[in-house]
Amino acid sequence: MLRASNIKGIQVPDLAKRILVTMFADDTLVYLSERDDFRDLEKIIDLFCLASTAKFNTEKTEYLPLGNKEYRMRFENDRKLNDKPGNSIPQEVSIIKEGHSLRTLGGWIGNGVNVDAQWDSIVASQQKVISEWETLRPSYKGKELVLKALVQSRALFLTVVNGMPKSVADAIQKMMKDFLWDQR
Repeated sequence: MLRASNIKGIQVPDLAKRILVTMFADDTLVYLSERDDFRDLEKIIDLFCLASTAKFNTEKTEYLPLGNKEYRMRFENDRKLNDKPGNSIPQEVSIIKEGHSLRTLGGWIGNGVNVDAQWDSIVASQQKVISEWETLRPSYKGKELVLKALVQSRALFLTVVNGMPKSVADAIQKMMKDFLWDQR
């Protein structure tokens, strides 16, 4: 439905087709250009929900404006994709503001985001896992398995997607060494 629609999406240099949608499990991201008509997307969503008996959860809907800063600020303030009639974003829908991000597929995306600060929850989660396992006094081999399966794996995807600040890498490395060698 989207590919056959009038929605232009985003054209990326060196990609043969425009980007319109990415989907994973129950997460769907639709990409609209500033020339698109928001009503076209609403019609597609309504038709999809009617045909599938699915309910579109507008309370969880978020818009992340892409483009130059001037456009993003105008989008955020006016709640409009463009100046075409009917292209206003409903008030109940959240717009991701400058300096904030949304999490999708384990990565954080946004404009002007401090990625370093977003690692705090990951590091805290890893410390919690280590603290819980420390009480069980696992063997050296057990500790190795915990570190690989439960600590390193949680940061790997995010590191690939967002990169890892050196300060975070140092903190995680120290945490792992302390656990492995009983804080010696």
